[in-house]
Amino acid sequence: MAALTDSGPLTLAGIARMARKQRPTIEPAVRALASRGLIEKDGRTWALSERGRAFAATPRGRNALDVPKRVR
Repeated sequence: MAALTDSGPLTLAGIARMARKQRPTIEPAVRALASRGLIEKDGRTWALSERGRAFAATPRGRNALDVPKRVR
């Protein structure tokens, strides 16, 4: 969800790339976020849903999405 907050809509491969994980590792997490209504699929890309954007705007959501950036 942090990847989508930072970059906007992404394919599953794009989410995996940003998270520096393999697609099979990311896919269950993406499905779980979608089942909770926090992200939604539009064609081939995933994006934050209205509910996801509302959650990200709360203090709890900002705290949850405050993922340290890895040093490249």
